[in-house]
Amino acid sequence: MSELKREYVIIEEDKLALLADETRRNILKILKDREASAKELAKILGKSVQTIHHHLRILKENNLIYVSKEIRKHHLIERVYKAKPIYVRVLLSMKARKQIRNIVLDVLDILEEKFDVKIKGDKREIADKVAYYMALLDGFLGKEKEIINNFRDIITTLNPLSERFAVSILALASLTNEEFEEYVTYLRELRGVLRKCLEIQ
Repeated sequence: MSELKREYVIIEEDKLALLADETRRNILKILKDREASAKELAKILGKSVQTIHHHLRILKENNLIYVSKEIRKHHLIERVYKAKPIYVRVLLSMKARKQIRNIVLDVLDILEEKFDVKIKGDKREIADKVAYYMALLDGFLGKEKEIINNFRDIITTLNPLSERFAVSILALASLTNEEFEEYVTYLRELRGVLRKCLEIQ
């Protein structure tokens, strides 16, 4: 099989629990380094084959793993799995994105009425664009959500300020160069939209 290109897999935040499950995380860790069948994974992790099949199905449905090959044994076909070379990106849920759009609309009114900012263009279209970029940017900072899910027991023992700094530092440090460059690109594009649509007196 030809080498797969690294890609982004977008997971909405309301589905983040699929990465919070310890068995699925362990499966991904194993399949990131090597190929393995459900039987092999069951033996390594001390789980039933049926349980492993359940987790493999969920991971495959969410585009995190793929079948690297199939081995015919007598009349049965054994599938061998491998983790995709991916960057997992958490995206705001559709409900949250709609909330952002509504908040941006309110903020545009406030900027116009209270800050003497001239809005150039249709406010709804501007709100849609801003909400779109904010959702993309939050997708990269969604690493914070992953960290919160993965270290929930530790994080709950911290005071709010320490928690905020610890999560932000870990999230920023875990960004790959490619992820960071794309994050900066989206931030630059959002700035372009704002400078085009807002005229600050």
